Amino acid sequence: MYNNVINALNTFTQRVRRRKRPMNSIQQTLLPFQLKETKDCITSRSGLFVYFEAAIRFGLTERIRDIFPRPGSNRGHNAHDVIMSLILMMLAGGQHMNDIREIAQDKGLLKLCGIKKVPSPDAVARFLGKKNNLRLLNFLVEYLNRQILQHMSLNELTVDIDATLIESAKREAARTYEGFKGYCPLLSFEASSGLCLAGKFRDGNSSPASGITEQIRYIDRFLRKLNKQLKRVRSDSAAYKHDFFDYCFDNGIIFTVTADHDSAVISAVKSIQENEWKPLYDRDGIKTDREYAVTVHAFNASTNAFSLVVQRWRNPQMNLFDSKEYCYHIIATNDFDSDGRDIVLFHNGRGNAENYIKEIKNGLGLENIPTGQLHSNSVYFMIGLLASNLAVGLKSFLPEDFRKSTIATLRFYLISIPGKTVFHGRQLILKLQKRFLEFIQQIRRKLASGLSSA
Repeated sequence: MYNNVINALNTFTQRVRRRKRPMNSIQQTLLPFQLKETKDCITSRSGLFVYFEAAIRFGLTERIRDIFPRPGSNRGHNAHDVIMSLILMMLAGGQHMNDIREIAQDKGLLKLCGIKKVPSPDAVARFLGKKNNLRLLNFLVEYLNRQILQHMSLNELTVDIDATLIESAKREAARTYEGFKGYCPLLSFEASSGLCLAGKFRDGNSSPASGITEQIRYIDRFLRKLNKQLKRVRSDSAAYKHDFFDYCFDNGIIFTVTADHDSAVISAVKSIQENEWKPLYDRDGIKTDREYAVTVHAFNASTNAFSLVVQRWRNPQMNLFDSKEYCYHIIATNDFDSDGRDIVLFHNGRGNAENYIKEIKNGLGLENIPTGQLHSNSVYFMIGLLASNLAVGLKSFLPEDFRKSTIATLRFYLISIPGKTVFHGRQLILKLQKRFLEFIQQIRRKLASGLSSA
Protein backbone atom coordinates (compact mmCIF):
# COMPACT_ATOMS: atom_id res chain seq x y z
CA MET A 1 0.00 0.00 0.00
CA TYR A 2 2.89 2.33 0.79
CA ASN A 3 4.25 1.84 -2.75
CA ASN A 4 0.87 2.63 -4.24
CA VAL A 5 0.78 5.97 -2.39
CA ILE A 6 4.30 6.84 -3.53
CA ASN A 7 3.44 6.00 -7.14
CA ALA A 8 0.30 8.13 -7.00
CA LEU A 9 2.27 11.13 -5.66
CA ASN A 10 4.89 10.73 -8.37
CA THR A 11 2.24 10.58 -11.07
CA PHE A 12 0.56 13.73 -9.71
CA THR A 13 3.90 15.60 -9.55
CA GLN A 14 4.71 14.70 -13.14
CA ARG A 15 1.32 15.98 -14.32
CA VAL A 16 1.82 19.28 -12.48
CA ARG A 17 5.28 19.69 -13.99
CA ARG A 18 3.95 19.06 -17.49
CA ARG A 19 1.24 21.68 -16.98
CA LYS A 20 3.60 24.33 -15.55
CA ARG A 21 4.66 26.98 -18.11
CA PRO A 22 8.32 27.88 -18.42
CA MET A 23 9.21 31.32 -16.97
CA ASN A 24 9.82 32.91 -20.37
CA SER A 25 6.33 32.05 -21.61
CA ILE A 26 4.44 33.78 -18.79
CA GLN A 27 2.23 36.53 -20.25
CA GLN A 28 3.88 39.89 -19.52
CA THR A 29 1.22 42.20 -21.01
CA LEU A 30 -2.49 42.84 -20.57
CA LEU A 31 -3.49 42.82 -24.24
CA PRO A 32 -3.04 39.63 -26.28
CA PHE A 33 -0.61 40.73 -29.02
CA GLN A 34 3.12 40.88 -29.65
CA LEU A 35 5.38 43.71 -30.76
CA LYS A 36 7.74 43.40 -33.72
CA GLU A 37 10.05 45.83 -35.47
CA THR A 38 9.24 47.03 -38.99
CA LYS A 39 11.56 48.41 -41.64
CA ASP A 40 8.70 50.22 -43.41
CA CYS A 41 8.91 54.01 -43.64
CA ILE A 42 5.86 55.02 -41.62
CA THR A 43 4.79 58.45 -40.39
CA SER A 44 2.12 59.32 -37.86
CA ARG A 45 1.87 62.86 -39.27
CA SER A 46 0.94 62.28 -42.89
CA GLY A 47 -1.43 65.24 -42.99
CA LEU A 48 1.33 67.65 -42.02
CA PHE A 49 2.65 67.66 -45.58
CA VAL A 50 -0.53 69.50 -46.62
CA TYR A 51 0.70 72.55 -44.69
CA PHE A 52 4.00 72.27 -46.53
CA GLU A 53 2.11 72.22 -49.82
CA ALA A 54 0.19 75.29 -48.67
CA ALA A 55 3.55 77.00 -48.05
CA ILE A 56 4.50 76.13 -51.64
CA ARG A 57 1.10 77.29 -52.91
CA PHE A 58 1.52 80.71 -51.25
CA GLY A 59 5.12 80.99 -52.47
CA LEU A 60 6.57 80.95 -48.95
CA THR A 61 9.20 78.27 -49.52
CA GLU A 62 10.50 79.96 -52.65
CA ARG A 63 10.55 83.33 -50.92
CA ILE A 64 12.64 81.94 -48.05
CA ARG A 65 15.23 80.67 -50.54
CA ASP A 66 15.25 84.05 -52.31
CA ILE A 67 15.82 86.41 -49.40
CA PHE A 68 17.98 84.38 -47.00
CA PRO A 69 21.70 83.92 -47.73
CA ARG A 70 23.03 80.45 -48.45
CA PRO A 71 25.05 78.66 -45.77
CA GLY A 72 28.79 79.25 -45.86
CA SER A 73 29.67 75.55 -46.07
CA ASN A 74 28.18 72.19 -46.92
CA ARG A 75 27.87 71.43 -43.22
CA GLY A 76 25.70 74.50 -42.62
CA HIS A 77 21.91 74.53 -42.62
CA ASN A 78 20.04 76.59 -45.17
CA ALA A 79 17.34 78.93 -43.84
CA HIS A 80 14.60 77.05 -45.69
CA ASP A 81 15.18 73.80 -43.79
CA VAL A 82 15.50 75.59 -40.44
CA ILE A 83 12.35 77.70 -40.81
CA MET A 84 10.17 75.00 -42.36
CA SER A 85 11.32 72.38 -39.84
CA LEU A 86 10.37 74.72 -36.98
CA ILE A 87 7.00 75.47 -38.61
CA LEU A 88 6.28 71.75 -38.95
CA MET A 89 7.35 71.18 -35.34
CA MET A 90 5.01 73.89 -34.04
CA LEU A 91 2.07 72.69 -36.15
CA ALA A 92 2.68 69.11 -35.01
CA GLY A 93 2.40 70.16 -31.37
CA GLY A 94 6.02 70.69 -30.33
CA GLN A 95 6.19 72.83 -27.22
CA HIS A 96 9.93 73.36 -26.95
CA MET A 97 12.80 73.94 -29.36
CA ASN A 98 14.24 70.50 -28.52
CA ASP A 99 11.10 68.91 -29.97
CA ILE A 100 12.57 69.52 -33.42
CA ARG A 101 14.30 66.15 -32.89
CA GLU A 102 10.90 64.50 -33.37
CA ILE A 103 10.66 66.03 -36.84
CA ALA A 104 14.22 64.89 -37.61
CA GLN A 105 13.29 61.29 -36.73
CA ASP A 106 10.11 61.27 -38.84
CA LYS A 107 11.75 60.03 -42.04
CA GLY A 108 8.43 59.53 -43.80
CA LEU A 109 7.38 63.14 -43.27
CA LEU A 110 10.78 64.44 -44.37
CA LYS A 111 10.56 62.45 -47.61
CA LEU A 112 7.11 63.85 -48.33
CA CYS A 113 8.24 67.44 -47.73
CA GLY A 114 11.63 67.09 -49.39
CA ILE A 115 13.54 68.27 -46.33
CA LYS A 116 17.00 66.73 -46.43
CA LYS A 117 18.61 68.12 -43.31
CA VAL A 118 16.78 69.01 -40.09
CA PRO A 119 18.88 71.21 -37.80
CA SER A 120 19.78 70.25 -34.26
CA PRO A 121 18.54 72.42 -31.37
CA ASP A 122 22.02 73.98 -31.18
CA ALA A 123 21.93 74.82 -34.90
CA VAL A 124 18.47 76.37 -34.43
CA ALA A 125 19.80 78.50 -31.56
CA ARG A 126 22.61 79.78 -33.78
CA PHE A 127 20.09 80.64 -36.51
CA LEU A 128 17.90 82.54 -34.03
CA GLY A 129 20.86 84.59 -32.89
CA LYS A 130 21.85 85.96 -36.33
CA LYS A 131 21.29 89.69 -36.39
CA ASN A 132 19.70 90.07 -39.83
CA ASN A 133 17.19 87.22 -39.51
CA LEU A 134 14.56 89.21 -37.61
CA ARG A 135 14.32 91.81 -40.37
CA LEU A 136 14.09 89.09 -43.03
CA LEU A 137 11.39 87.24 -41.10
CA ASN A 138 9.33 90.42 -40.88
CA PHE A 139 9.51 90.55 -44.68
CA LEU A 140 8.40 86.91 -44.81
CA VAL A 141 5.37 87.49 -42.57
CA GLU A 142 4.36 90.47 -44.68
CA TYR A 143 4.81 88.48 -47.88
CA LEU A 144 2.71 85.55 -46.63
CA ASN A 145 -0.01 87.91 -45.40
CA ARG A 146 -0.11 89.56 -48.81
CA GLN A 147 -0.59 86.19 -50.53
CA ILE A 148 -3.30 85.06 -48.11
CA LEU A 149 -5.24 88.34 -48.23
CA GLN A 150 -5.16 88.38 -52.04
CA HIS A 151 -6.61 84.87 -51.94
CA MET A 152 -9.38 85.89 -49.54
CA SER A 153 -12.42 87.85 -50.68
CA LEU A 154 -12.10 90.49 -47.94
CA ASN A 155 -11.98 94.13 -49.04
CA GLU A 156 -12.95 95.95 -45.83
CA LEU A 157 -11.15 94.61 -42.77
CA THR A 158 -11.74 94.86 -39.05
CA VAL A 159 -8.60 94.58 -36.93
CA ASP A 160 -8.39 93.61 -33.26
CA ILE A 161 -5.21 94.75 -31.53
CA ASP A 162 -4.11 93.48 -28.14
CA ALA A 163 -1.04 92.95 -25.99
CA THR A 164 -0.43 89.71 -24.11
CA LEU A 165 1.96 88.49 -21.44
CA ILE A 166 4.22 85.44 -21.63
CA GLU A 167 5.72 84.30 -18.36
CA SER A 168 9.38 83.26 -18.41
CA ALA A 169 11.91 82.13 -15.83
CA LYS A 170 14.80 83.37 -17.97
CA ARG A 171 17.19 85.55 -15.99
CA GLU A 172 17.12 88.28 -18.65
CA ALA A 173 13.30 88.55 -18.69
CA ALA A 174 11.91 91.82 -17.32
CA ARG A 175 9.13 92.10 -14.77
CA THR A 176 5.67 92.70 -16.25
CA TYR A 177 2.86 94.88 -14.91
CA GLU A 178 1.29 91.71 -13.50
CA GLY A 179 4.31 91.23 -11.24
CA PHE A 180 5.91 88.17 -12.85
CA LYS A 181 8.90 88.11 -15.19
CA GLY A 182 8.31 87.60 -18.89
CA TYR A 183 7.60 89.30 -22.22
CA CYS A 184 4.81 91.44 -23.66
CA PRO A 185 4.12 90.88 -27.40
CA LEU A 186 1.77 93.25 -29.23
CA LEU A 187 -0.42 91.55 -31.87
CA SER A 188 -3.00 92.65 -34.45
CA PHE A 189 -5.48 90.21 -36.01
CA GLU A 190 -7.92 90.32 -38.89
CA ALA A 191 -11.12 89.82 -36.93
CA SER A 192 -12.93 87.18 -39.00
CA SER A 193 -10.05 84.81 -39.79
CA GLY A 194 -7.45 85.31 -37.06
CA LEU A 195 -4.72 86.21 -39.56
CA CYS A 196 -2.00 88.04 -37.61
CA LEU A 197 -1.33 91.17 -39.65
CA ALA A 198 1.41 92.51 -37.38
CA GLY A 199 3.28 91.38 -34.31
CA LYS A 200 6.12 92.66 -32.19
CA PHE A 201 7.86 90.69 -29.46
CA ARG A 202 8.70 93.06 -26.59
CA ASP A 203 10.30 93.05 -23.14
CA GLY A 204 7.97 92.35 -20.25
CA ASN A 205 8.27 95.87 -18.84
CA SER A 206 6.96 97.42 -22.08
CA SER A 207 3.79 99.44 -21.76
CA PRO A 208 0.79 97.76 -23.46
CA ALA A 209 0.18 101.08 -25.24
CA SER A 210 3.73 101.34 -26.58
CA GLY A 211 3.85 101.13 -30.38
CA ILE A 212 0.12 100.57 -30.81
CA THR A 213 -0.37 103.61 -33.09
CA GLU A 214 2.66 102.64 -35.17
CA GLN A 215 1.28 99.12 -35.64
CA ILE A 216 -2.09 100.40 -36.86
CA ARG A 217 -0.33 102.86 -39.17
CA TYR A 218 1.72 100.02 -40.66
CA ILE A 219 -1.38 97.82 -41.21
CA ASP A 220 -3.31 100.67 -42.81
CA ARG A 221 -0.52 101.41 -45.29
CA PHE A 222 0.03 97.72 -45.98
CA LEU A 223 -3.65 97.16 -46.81
CA ARG A 224 -3.81 100.24 -49.04
CA LYS A 225 -1.07 98.73 -51.20
CA LEU A 226 -3.36 95.72 -51.69
CA ASN A 227 -6.34 97.96 -52.53
CA LYS A 228 -8.02 96.90 -49.31
CA GLN A 229 -9.39 99.11 -46.58
CA LEU A 230 -8.81 99.07 -42.86
CA LYS A 231 -12.43 99.81 -41.98
CA ARG A 232 -12.59 99.28 -38.21
CA VAL A 233 -10.24 98.81 -35.25
CA ARG A 234 -11.09 97.43 -31.82
CA SER A 235 -8.87 97.60 -28.78
CA ASP A 236 -8.80 97.64 -24.99
CA SER A 237 -7.78 100.75 -23.06
CA ALA A 238 -4.16 100.52 -24.31
CA ALA A 239 -5.32 102.42 -27.43
CA TYR A 240 -7.13 105.12 -25.42
CA LYS A 241 -4.79 107.96 -26.35
CA HIS A 242 -5.09 110.97 -28.60
CA ASP A 243 -2.46 110.05 -31.24
CA PHE A 244 -4.23 106.75 -31.93
CA PHE A 245 -7.61 108.51 -32.20
CA ASP A 246 -6.16 111.27 -34.37
CA TYR A 247 -4.72 108.77 -36.84
CA CYS A 248 -8.08 107.01 -37.12
CA PHE A 249 -9.93 110.28 -37.61
CA ASP A 250 -7.46 111.47 -40.26
CA ASN A 251 -7.59 108.21 -42.24
CA GLY A 252 -11.28 107.33 -42.08
CA ILE A 253 -10.88 104.39 -39.68
CA ILE A 254 -13.72 103.66 -37.27
CA PHE A 255 -12.47 102.74 -33.79
CA THR A 256 -14.05 101.32 -30.67
CA VAL A 257 -11.72 101.46 -27.69
CA THR A 258 -12.33 100.68 -24.03
CA ALA A 259 -12.00 104.04 -22.28
CA ASP A 260 -9.96 104.79 -19.18
CA HIS A 261 -11.98 105.71 -16.09
CA ASP A 262 -10.11 108.97 -15.58
CA SER A 263 -11.64 111.99 -13.87
CA ALA A 264 -12.67 113.63 -17.16
CA VAL A 265 -14.46 110.49 -18.36
CA ILE A 266 -16.19 109.96 -15.02
CA SER A 267 -17.33 113.58 -15.09
CA ALA A 268 -18.81 113.04 -18.57
CA VAL A 269 -20.63 109.93 -17.35
CA LYS A 270 -22.11 111.80 -14.38
CA SER A 271 -23.50 114.42 -16.76
CA ILE A 272 -25.79 111.83 -18.37
CA GLN A 273 -29.40 112.43 -17.34
CA GLU A 274 -31.37 109.60 -15.79
CA ASN A 275 -33.94 109.60 -18.59
CA GLU A 276 -31.19 109.05 -21.17
CA TRP A 277 -30.43 105.50 -19.98
CA LYS A 278 -31.88 102.69 -22.10
CA PRO A 279 -32.13 98.94 -21.43
CA LEU A 280 -29.49 96.89 -23.22
CA TYR A 281 -30.66 93.88 -25.25
CA ASP A 282 -28.31 91.13 -26.44
CA ARG A 283 -28.02 89.82 -30.02
CA ASP A 284 -31.04 87.58 -29.52
CA GLY A 285 -33.20 90.47 -28.34
CA ILE A 286 -33.14 89.33 -24.71
CA LYS A 287 -33.01 92.08 -22.10
CA THR A 288 -29.84 92.07 -20.02
CA ASP A 289 -29.17 93.49 -16.55
CA ARG A 290 -27.38 96.46 -18.13
CA GLU A 291 -28.36 99.88 -19.38
CA TYR A 292 -26.55 102.14 -21.82
CA ALA A 293 -26.33 105.79 -22.77
CA VAL A 294 -24.25 107.90 -25.15
CA THR A 295 -22.43 111.16 -24.51
CA VAL A 296 -19.73 113.20 -26.24
CA HIS A 297 -16.17 113.71 -25.00
CA ALA A 298 -12.73 114.97 -26.10
CA PHE A 299 -9.21 114.77 -24.67
CA ASN A 300 -8.91 118.55 -24.82
CA ALA A 301 -10.18 121.53 -26.81
CA SER A 302 -7.72 120.98 -29.67
CA THR A 303 -8.53 117.31 -30.34
CA ASN A 304 -11.42 115.64 -32.16
CA ALA A 305 -14.56 114.93 -30.15
CA PHE A 306 -15.75 111.32 -29.94
CA SER A 307 -18.65 109.42 -28.43
CA LEU A 308 -18.64 107.58 -25.12
CA VAL A 309 -21.00 104.61 -25.08
CA VAL A 310 -21.53 103.91 -21.40
CA GLN A 311 -22.89 100.71 -19.91
CA ARG A 312 -23.97 100.53 -16.30
CA TRP A 313 -25.29 97.82 -14.00
CA ARG A 314 -26.08 97.57 -10.32
CA ASN A 315 -23.03 97.01 -8.13
CA PRO A 316 -23.53 93.45 -6.79
CA GLN A 317 -21.03 94.05 -3.94
CA MET A 318 -22.16 97.42 -2.68
CA ASN A 319 -21.36 97.72 1.05
CA LEU A 320 -19.97 100.12 3.61
CA PHE A 321 -16.55 100.14 1.95
CA ASP A 322 -17.80 100.20 -1.66
CA SER A 323 -20.79 102.51 -1.80
CA LYS A 324 -20.89 102.94 -5.59
CA GLU A 325 -24.40 102.21 -6.80
CA TYR A 326 -23.35 101.23 -10.35
CA CYS A 327 -20.48 99.57 -12.18
CA TYR A 328 -19.51 101.04 -15.56
CA HIS A 329 -17.94 99.89 -18.82
CA ILE A 330 -17.19 102.69 -21.26
CA ILE A 331 -16.41 102.51 -24.99
CA ALA A 332 -14.90 105.41 -26.91
CA THR A 333 -15.77 105.53 -30.61
CA ASN A 334 -15.92 107.79 -33.65
CA ASP A 335 -18.83 105.78 -35.06
CA PHE A 336 -21.47 108.51 -34.86
CA ASP A 337 -23.95 106.75 -37.16
CA SER A 338 -24.52 103.53 -35.21
CA ASP A 339 -26.82 103.02 -32.26
CA GLY A 340 -25.14 102.61 -28.87
CA ARG A 341 -26.40 99.02 -28.58
CA ASP A 342 -24.85 98.09 -31.92
CA ILE A 343 -21.53 99.59 -30.83
CA VAL A 344 -21.59 97.60 -27.60
CA LEU A 345 -22.30 94.34 -29.42
CA PHE A 346 -19.64 95.07 -32.03
CA HIS A 347 -17.00 95.95 -29.46
CA ASN A 348 -17.74 92.80 -27.46
CA GLY A 349 -16.61 90.84 -30.51
CA ARG A 350 -13.02 91.80 -29.81
CA GLY A 351 -12.96 88.87 -27.41
CA ASN A 352 -12.01 86.79 -30.44
CA ALA A 353 -8.55 88.35 -30.21
CA GLU A 354 -8.03 86.55 -26.90
CA ASN A 355 -8.85 83.25 -28.62
CA TYR A 356 -6.40 84.01 -31.42
CA ILE A 357 -3.69 84.81 -28.88
CA LYS A 358 -4.46 81.60 -27.02
CA GLU A 359 -4.12 79.70 -30.30
CA ILE A 360 -0.66 81.18 -30.87
CA LYS A 361 0.56 80.74 -27.31
CA ASN A 362 -0.94 77.38 -26.38
CA GLY A 363 -1.74 75.84 -29.74
CA LEU A 364 1.70 76.50 -31.25
CA GLY A 365 3.78 76.44 -28.08
CA LEU A 366 4.83 80.10 -28.18
CA GLU A 367 4.24 80.50 -24.46
CA ASN A 368 7.55 78.64 -24.03
CA ILE A 369 10.38 81.08 -24.69
CA PRO A 370 13.50 79.24 -25.91
CA THR A 371 16.37 81.56 -24.95
CA GLY A 372 17.33 84.46 -22.70
CA GLN A 373 18.04 86.88 -25.57
CA LEU A 374 15.29 89.22 -26.74
CA HIS A 375 16.49 89.12 -30.36
CA SER A 376 16.56 85.30 -30.56
CA ASN A 377 13.15 85.06 -28.92
CA SER A 378 11.80 87.62 -31.38
CA VAL A 379 13.03 85.52 -34.33
CA TYR A 380 11.47 82.37 -32.84
CA PHE A 381 8.20 84.23 -32.23
CA MET A 382 8.07 85.50 -35.81
CA ILE A 383 8.52 81.93 -37.09
CA GLY A 384 5.58 81.04 -34.86
CA LEU A 385 3.50 83.78 -36.52
CA LEU A 386 4.43 82.29 -39.90
CA ALA A 387 3.15 78.90 -38.69
CA SER A 388 -0.05 80.48 -37.36
CA ASN A 389 -0.78 82.42 -40.55
CA LEU A 390 0.04 79.42 -42.73
CA ALA A 391 -2.56 77.46 -40.75
CA VAL A 392 -5.07 80.28 -41.27
CA GLY A 393 -4.31 80.37 -44.98
CA LEU A 394 -4.82 76.63 -45.35
CA LYS A 395 -8.26 76.79 -43.70
CA SER A 396 -9.70 78.50 -46.77
CA PHE A 397 -8.93 75.29 -48.72
CA LEU A 398 -10.47 72.96 -46.13
CA PRO A 399 -14.07 71.73 -46.08
CA GLU A 400 -16.52 74.09 -44.41
CA ASP A 401 -16.69 71.99 -41.23
CA PHE A 402 -13.02 72.74 -40.50
CA ARG A 403 -12.95 76.48 -41.29
CA LYS A 404 -13.29 77.50 -37.62
CA SER A 405 -11.30 74.62 -36.14
CA THR A 406 -8.39 75.19 -33.79
CA ILE A 407 -4.97 73.76 -34.51
CA ALA A 408 -5.57 71.17 -31.76
CA THR A 409 -8.68 69.92 -33.59
CA LEU A 410 -6.85 69.84 -36.92
CA ARG A 411 -4.07 67.78 -35.36
CA PHE A 412 -6.66 65.16 -34.49
CA TYR A 413 -8.46 65.09 -37.85
CA LEU A 414 -5.83 66.18 -40.38
CA ILE A 415 -2.25 66.26 -39.16
CA SER A 416 -2.07 62.99 -37.19
CA ILE A 417 -3.02 60.71 -40.06
CA PRO A 418 -0.92 57.53 -40.21
CA GLY A 419 0.67 56.75 -43.56
CA LYS A 420 3.34 54.67 -45.23
CA THR A 421 5.79 56.06 -47.79
CA VAL A 422 7.19 53.82 -50.49
CA PHE A 423 9.09 54.25 -53.75
CA HIS A 424 7.63 52.58 -56.81
CA GLY A 425 9.16 53.15 -60.23
CA ARG A 426 11.21 56.03 -58.80
CA GLN A 427 7.97 57.67 -57.68
CA LEU A 428 7.37 58.51 -54.01
CA ILE A 429 3.94 57.23 -52.92
CA LEU A 430 2.08 57.91 -49.70
CA LYS A 431 -0.28 55.09 -48.77
CA LEU A 432 -3.28 56.04 -46.63
CA GLN A 433 -6.39 54.33 -45.39
CA LYS A 434 -9.35 54.80 -47.70
CA ARG A 435 -11.24 57.04 -45.24
CA PHE A 436 -8.35 59.54 -45.26
CA LEU A 437 -7.41 59.29 -48.93
CA GLU A 438 -10.34 61.21 -50.41
CA PHE A 439 -10.10 63.92 -47.73
CA ILE A 440 -6.43 64.58 -48.47
CA GLN A 441 -6.92 64.38 -52.23
CA GLN A 442 -9.70 66.98 -52.08
CA ILE A 443 -7.44 69.44 -50.21
CA ARG A 444 -4.54 68.86 -52.62
CA ARG A 445 -6.75 69.47 -55.66
CA LYS A 446 -7.91 72.80 -54.23
CA LEU A 447 -4.34 73.83 -53.38
CA ALA A 448 -3.15 72.94 -56.87
CA SER A 449 -6.00 74.85 -58.54
CA GLY A 450 -5.86 77.78 -56.14
CA LEU A 451 -9.58 77.50 -55.40
CA SER A 452 -10.81 77.91 -51.85
CA SER A 453 -13.68 76.06 -50.25
CA ALA A 454 -15.58 79.29 -49.65
